[in-house]
Amino acid sequence: MELYRGKNGTLEARVPKNFPFEISYREGLGRCLFATREIRPEETVLTDSAILLGPSNPDVCIVCCSERDRRKCRLCDFYVCSWCIDSHSDEECSVLVKVGYTRDMYNVVLPVRFALLQVRDNDMFTWLLQYMDHNEERNRKNKSLRRSTERMALIVSSSVQGISIDLALQIIGILFTNCFEFSSQTIRARALYPLVSLINHSCIPNLRHTNLIKEMRGVNLNGEIVVMELETQRTVMPGTQLTIRYNHYTQGNLQRQKFLSEQWFFRCHCQRCEDPTEFGTNTSGLPCNHCSGIILPTSDQGWVCNQCGETESIDKVQLMEEKLLNLAETKPCPFNITTSLQQLHNLSKILHTNHFILMDLKEKFLFGFSMNLRKVRDLSLDQKRKLVPLWSAQEKYCRQLLSYHEILDPGKSPLKTKLLLELRKILLIQSKVLSEENKDKDELVRKLNEVKGLNQMVYTQVSL
Repeated sequence: MELYRGKNGTLEARVPKNFPFEISYREGLGRCLFATREIRPEETVLTDSAILLGPSNPDVCIVCCSERDRRKCRLCDFYVCSWCIDSHSDEECSVLVKVGYTRDMYNVVLPVRFALLQVRDNDMFTWLLQYMDHNEERNRKNKSLRRSTERMALIVSSSVQGISIDLALQIIGILFTNCFEFSSQTIRARALYPLVSLINHSCIPNLRHTNLIKEMRGVNLNGEIVVMELETQRTVMPGTQLTIRYNHYTQGNLQRQKFLSEQWFFRCHCQRCEDPTEFGTNTSGLPCNHCSGIILPTSDQGWVCNQCGETESIDKVQLMEEKLLNLAETKPCPFNITTSLQQLHNLSKILHTNHFILMDLKEKFLFGFSMNLRKVRDLSLDQKRKLVPLWSAQEKYCRQLLSYHEILDPGKSPLKTKLLLELRKILLIQSKVLSEENKDKDELVRKLNEVKGLNQMVYTQVSL
């Protein structure tokens, strides 16, 4: 990304012409990214390097944010690993000396780095200050967070020269709103990406984002950087806005809107949220108290039954959903295949077959009682016959989950690959039983042909 001054002197950004998108300002959306050509599925659209990186945990190196070989800096007393001791700048160290080390002060490191950009790279500093901070909305909703933010801003402004309290508050708000959590086996970090931060949310996005650690090797360059890679989930046509998902797509309507409202202070109006049936899945629908229909999210004021038209308030719907969630989260006692199937059966009498609570339970049942092929091989035929109902249920749930996830998360995904592999395994087990019983050869041939087709679908992603 290149920063330049526009005709009126304002700071603007552009990307190289070979990039498949451009940065554009749209009323009501702000700055966002739009495709400039057709982008094919699984094409890497962008690999964005973190412009700012800071610890999200008190026990990691403040430079690389890893847990490896960390030790205290002899001057500022913050953790720095042996690999990063030379990268820990004198300028930053002297500021952190003023901050003073306590275990909670790791939260101040990232705002301090942002503030120090004012001298190190003033154009980037000025550009980042244009990002949304949502301080007004956040302060209105969370008084304790407001007090905590004000204390942090006071520390930053008194430690970094030229940073007022108001500017420190803006910096902290921008980081709250735009940073991404990055967590791996050894790294615990918060990262700010200059381009990714411009990408808006959709519950049915056209991009998938992944945090990566990229090795850098070259002349006078030897180390690792944190990057975010974005690839298309499906074909994107020219002029289409590029979007990512801020939440998890298996959440129901109430959960999604609540999360987005509390974290980013907006109500989502994407295609999925504007469709009460959520592309025909009815995944948020709840039973109507007046007829055999289901109530669906139709507005901010209430939910409406798809049969009798009766309306229920948001508060009442939320109460119903919480009770059903508690019911689903209560493990049956004793916990086994039979009681788990009974729990699913009981809830299926109340909820639509695609309801997100039921789909989550089906997924847990599928993988929770998954059996190793070697273990199945060692069972006697009588033992296998007793397990036939389990494998039948798993096959049914596997197919339902694959269809469900393809609708709400179209394109390839690790979960769908995992489901395909599980379905392949279940079909192999069922084929083994049919072969040993020496009956229903047509069914055996059908299952083996499907296994062959599944092999072709997943072999490129997972070694079989």
